[in-house]
Amino acid sequence: DGIMTIIIVLLLLMLALLSILEVSFTSLNIIRIKRLADTGNKSAKVVYKLYSNYSETLTTILVINCICGILVSTLTTYYFSNLYGDKIIPLVTIILTIIILVFTEIAPKIIGREYAEDYALKLCNLLKWMVKLLLPLTKAIGKFEKKVKNNHKVTATKDELVEIVKTIKEEGVIEEKESIFIQKAVLLKKLRVNNVMVPSEDVSFLYDTDSSEKVKNCIFRDKHDRIPIINRECKVMGILYEVDLLDEILNNRPISIKRNMKDPIVVSKSTNLASCLEILEAARAHMAVVTDKENKFLGIITMEDIIAELMKS
Repeated sequence: DGIMTIIIVLLLLMLALLSILEVSFTSLNIIRIKRLADTGNKSAKVVYKLYSNYSETLTTILVINCICGILVSTLTTYYFSNLYGDKIIPLVTIILTIIILVFTEIAPKIIGREYAEDYALKLCNLLKWMVKLLLPLTKAIGKFEKKVKNNHKVTATKDELVEIVKTIKEEGVIEEKESIFIQKAVLLKKLRVNNVMVPSEDVSFLYDTDSSEKVKNCIFRDKHDRIPIINRECKVMGILYEVDLLDEILNNRPISIKRNMKDPIVVSKSTNLASCLEILEAARAHMAVVTDKENKFLGIITMEDIIAELMKS
């Protein structure tokens, strides 16, 4: 009887340890472990190797957890039914379920998540031997996994990369300004033109029928070298560049907007900033006009606006 009790208690302890290991490895800061391993820490090297073979390691934990769970349930039921008869089985089942939930699942997983590194380093050698013991089984499961593996699955999202950047900033590997810049660069596709554009009410523009005097006033008074041109229906017609008007301005000749304006670079307000930057670079332009589906003028966005957003702290 005493031996059976000891075996059941040991199995419950094993279930608790396996829960701690499972959560420790899923919550592990592998960058910190890698740095620790590089300093020569033997446990960190073992943890890093186990993490590198994550599929085998996790499979080992889950298989042993399943075996221990079945054994503790079977042995407990067998032990108490022999002592008190079959009537005690429902009560034993309820008590065992509570014990397993609280002491081998919930509590160990909370502890494992909060102290992931500590427990991973302390229990890594035990886990290493478990992995070796079940290597033939995990290899077989690995072959099955390769057959059903989704090759198009993304291994790391942009959000996860941002978290990595935050971590290495906290570790002192990069400066805070560098961290912010990398994070913004990574998430540039999430930002839209409407997040940084200058709305039409704040933009100096001209109508395609405006006079030479209005053109000159816009250039000299507002000091703009690139002016959007729209018609009376607020639809974009083109862009007027100051450099194209130098001859007329210097010789005091009339300026023809329609003759001098160039085709505009047009983007929608929902275009992401990464795509907008690519469009501007491909066209060797510094400014794009923002329009709606009907080509109506909504505002402008410049290369400087996008770079300013990147540099913003």
